[in-house]
Amino acid sequence: MNNLSRISLIFVGLLSLFSLSVNAQQMSPHFVEGKDYAVISEAQPIKTGEKIEVREMFWYGCPHCYSLEPHVQRWKSNMPANAEFVAQPAVFSAGWEFHARAYYTFETLGIVDKVHGAFFDQIHRQKRNANSLSDLQNFLSNYDVAPDDVENAYNSFVVDSQLGNARVNSMKYEIRGVPAVIVDGKYRTSTTMAGSEAGMFDIVEFLIEKSANER
Repeated sequence: MNNLSRISLIFVGLLSLFSLSVNAQQMSPHFVEGKDYAVISEAQPIKTGEKIEVREMFWYGCPHCYSLEPHVQRWKSNMPANAEFVAQPAVFSAGWEFHARAYYTFETLGIVDKVHGAFFDQIHRQKRNANSLSDLQNFLSNYDVAPDDVENAYNSFVVDSQLGNARVNSMKYEIRGVPAVIVDGKYRTSTTMAGSEAGMFDIVEFLIEKSANER
């Protein structure tokens, strides 16, 4: 093989490597800190062990959270194997506390998966009241939950403690609104930052990969 042939082969090889690199960059989305996501000033503990925690901050009274919910469920059904989803009601004011307490009541009763979407529907689609213990008891009567069981869970120490944690976390995660998603206790994104509901989960998956690489 003469020198010209060798040079040609080297050139072809370099061109192929360059093409692969360009294609890889095009296939891998690149999101920008400060625009598509934010770094939380002090990383917070996670509760998912070796898996990357994906924590959704929501409020039952928020129409944007309601609109996002189908996207959340679709993403959860096919989320990366190294991630684990955690729901967290946000508490910005006393007016938000009832809905947070309602969520933790569902959790204590072991019926979150059964009633979470339906409770959103009652508020936003059916336009029915959901602001008091009696409203919650009436709602859960449709699921054969006795009023006394609802009241006991609603007023339990466990729910009180979880509500306190929700208040603290709403500040520690530095969220300014909902819905928002916290990845691995240190990155925050939202539908506002992403520009769309579906687009937010592209950022979430980017942050899951980023967090896994940083561990």
